[in-house]
Amino acid sequence: MFQQHAPYYSLNKPVGDLSHWSESAGRSLNMRRSAHKSAHSTTMRLACAAAGLVMAMGGLLYVSVLLSPTLMRSMIQEVVCDPMGSATTPLSHASAAPLLHTLINDTHFSLSNDRAEISVHGNRVAISCSPCESALASEKQKIEGRLISFSDRKFKILLGVLTRPAMLERRNLLRMAYGLQSSTTAEFAVRFVLCEPKNEDDKAMVAMEILHYKDIILVDCEENLNAGKTYVYFYTIASLEERFDYVMKTDDDSYVRLENLAMSLKDLPRSDLYYGYILPCENTDPYSWYMAGMGYVLSWDLVEWIKKSAIAKEKSVGTEDKLVGDWLNAGGKAKTRVNKKPLFYDHPEFGGNCAHSLIPETILIHQVKTPQRWLDVLSFFEKGRFNVTPPIAIPASPPHIAN
Repeated sequence: MFQQHAPYYSLNKPVGDLSHWSESAGRSLNMRRSAHKSAHSTTMRLACAAAGLVMAMGGLLYVSVLLSPTLMRSMIQEVVCDPMGSATTPLSHASAAPLLHTLINDTHFSLSNDRAEISVHGNRVAISCSPCESALASEKQKIEGRLISFSDRKFKILLGVLTRPAMLERRNLLRMAYGLQSSTTAEFAVRFVLCEPKNEDDKAMVAMEILHYKDIILVDCEENLNAGKTYVYFYTIASLEERFDYVMKTDDDSYVRLENLAMSLKDLPRSDLYYGYILPCENTDPYSWYMAGMGYVLSWDLVEWIKKSAIAKEKSVGTEDKLVGDWLNAGGKAKTRVNKKPLFYDHPEFGGNCAHSLIPETILIHQVKTPQRWLDVLSFFEKGRFNVTPPIAIPASPPHIAN
């Protein structure tokens, strides 16, 4: 059913197969927490000397980071200087922290020696020192100052809408609904995830969508609900060249309030996160079962893990949302789990224990299947912007026109 090198479309352009991308693309960082080596170790002397040269290059280093992040990750992983090393200008925390933060903003990492420690957790940077002498306090201030610009960086969310080729009308409605929204907190990419179309009409329509909207991701599967599409979706995303902080899986009968989602995620960890609506409806413990398929979010490291995991590959067929929870439990993953009830819910007309009335704080509404429900939802959230009343009323009878 699923072949690693089958054709698919990237986030914004057609590509051939997975071999077009380096095997290192999207690979999670395995940051080495180096133990202190001998002060006279030849390796450490070379590393520290290299660090001094790197920092002397200044701006060129930053350009190199942008041009070759994989290379720079490798370099920074290796340059960890012993405080007793011979280099006169070791790779200081003040200089390294912004680069580390840029490169591994979704990875837990600490760079330490017996002077100070920096811990990077998403946009949160913790700096501690012992003893905190005046010189070290000054270094701490420099670190904090240089990290201010990074703390305001918009994080990236991929919102993947799993849909079918035949659901063109629904996709067009969602394009308009999400086009009305914006976020000052996060950078969103809304993409529609389809298995390869089989009939000629669907092939023609999907081809036109790809050319016009550039928001289609074709994945290697036959269209299905619970026969592996979700696994192939995550596998494909982790294989692309673009990285995200979070990846969301949702359905084409779900409506997401983008800024509310972004604000909810803003202060959460960028790694090992599983976020959504825990089932069953009455449940409030996010560790007790799994997140509902109406919409759930995984941090990027978990998406990469799913791609590499034999656990997910060998158990990809079944109730898709339950499978994701099973994978994470079996792999000992998703230590941070967040249940967002009552801000995820079913449309009130659908009824049941998972439904309630529309509220401004909504993050996701599910079961928006009919035109009337979409009208209800968009009228509520867009209010004055969403108006179907003609601006000029036509009179019942033509006005009298004098000669």
